[in-house]
Amino acid sequence: MILKLPAFQFYPGDWMKDPALRAVSSGARGLWMDMLCLMHESVQRGYLQHGNGQPVTTEQIARMTGNLSLVEVEGWIAELENCGVSSRSNAGVIYSRRMLRDERKRKACQEAGKRGGNPALLQVNDLAPTLRGGVKGGDNRQVKHDAKGEITPSSSFSPSSSPSGLSKPSNEGLDTLPAKPRKASKPQALKDPRAQHWAIQTIHSLTGYWPKKILWDEIISALGDVPQPEKLTDCFKVWVKAGHYSGNTSWYLDWFVNGIPATKGSPRNYAPRQSVAEQNAANSAIALQRTLERMSDD
Repeated sequence: MILKLPAFQFYPGDWMKDPALRAVSSGARGLWMDMLCLMHESVQRGYLQHGNGQPVTTEQIARMTGNLSLVEVEGWIAELENCGVSSRSNAGVIYSRRMLRDERKRKACQEAGKRGGNPALLQVNDLAPTLRGGVKGGDNRQVKHDAKGEITPSSSFSPSSSPSGLSKPSNEGLDTLPAKPRKASKPQALKDPRAQHWAIQTIHSLTGYWPKKILWDEIISALGDVPQPEKLTDCFKVWVKAGHYSGNTSWYLDWFVNGIPATKGSPRNYAPRQSVAEQNAANSAIALQRTLERMSDD
């Protein structure tokens, strides 16, 4: 008895892009869809025929698809055949080439699934390849090819007493195999030689992450080549205690270079950075002094 399938595969993209199908009229396409549904329900799936093998006639197609005009049905069938959408066997049976291919593939996959799928557990010579060229369910990690091209399992197998004659895998010796050590991945930042600079290393050790690479050249230029990790650490401690975000760059691009601002509890007496108002006042004083010097010279 044929297996009743509730549905068949339908690809809207193939339906809309098929040149032959696009060449026929909309009435012929609608009739072809009804005919596909009838072929799916046929005893021999893909063929438009009765259970006794006789082809379905044009009059019967018209009745089965609900078309009252026999002339229109004949014209549509002629369109489908002339444009290569449908095919007809020597016995006059209309069939769908695509549905036949899908049915063959479905049966091949079903048969491979019944056999277990793994070629290492089966009589490989008796297995038919799938439509993609391989054996369904094959595990390439457990099957090796020797120099003569013969397939040999990578682990030992013991014969099975099952009636199918299949062999079962043996776990003997698998627990004693040494585990292959995993290769430690090298951090991407360490591949850059600039990552070895004392400033980059210190910032990473203090914050737990690498500063943005786009700033590395600026950091190296600003902090210099003479290692001063204590000064940089003091800047970071004061910055964090003040409640600032550790990912900000000011504590090393500003405070380290220009000095920690004079605040209560500063760990070291680094020269504090002048405010804008203080800098303007100092510049004004210098300008006034130079003016007075020029006037005295005159």
